[in-house]
Amino acid sequence: HPCHVAGERPVDLLTTFVDLTPVQALRREVTARFADAVGGEVTLGALIAWLLSREPEFSGVRVASTVDVAASGGYERDVDVVSLRPADYVTGPGPWDGLVAFAREFNRLIAACRTRTSPVRTGMQTAGLLPPWTHATLVRSAPASLDETFGTLCITIIRDAKVFIAPMTDLGLGLGFFAIGSAALPSADGGTVTSVSVKGDAGRIVHYPAILQRAIDRAARLSAAISSG
Repeated sequence: HPCHVAGERPVDLLTTFVDLTPVQALRREVTARFADAVGGEVTLGALIAWLLSREPEFSGVRVASTVDVAASGGYERDVDVVSLRPADYVTGPGPWDGLVAFAREFNRLIAACRTRTSPVRTGMQTAGLLPPWTHATLVRSAPASLDETFGTLCITIIRDAKVFIAPMTDLGLGLGFFAIGSAALPSADGGTVTSVSVKGDAGRIVHYPAILQRAIDRAARLSAAISSG
């Protein structure tokens, strides 16, 4: 559905419900196998970003993932961003190739976000020294810089939210914004589903539910391969 008014960036919004059980199962299995190598858990956000990046439509994309940062050191609670290109960590065709290195760097950047030392925060603090008009002029004259800094696709997960609507920026994030809520919503068949809200440039996101389902199906195959092997 269109969700903009005249003069604003033309964006559409869709909301769907999917069964993320295969992704959650795969996350448990890869964490059990690779916890030492990645420095802890393979997060759900990292795994979804990695799975989506294996789809042709998102091949080579830089993904932004939001991180909730608790109040500390005189700063109020806020949000930081992990920005990575999963393809940068792939060196071969294997089903796991690149995941361990990507998840390790993802975890390292999460830790940096929570101590307020991440590259994105440092860059934003530096940019904050510019006069507002200078900052606005630079951003609008070099929109590709937003993609390189923040990413072209954003994935946000709020585990306790039943359904929440994806936000969107005035510039950047050309491939859109995934907002993923609780994975424990009851479904009519007795199982569970997850709410997924997507916002993006008008006409682009109509195929995203099918792309996401392909990624979920890949997770199910990988999980089955681990169980049988």
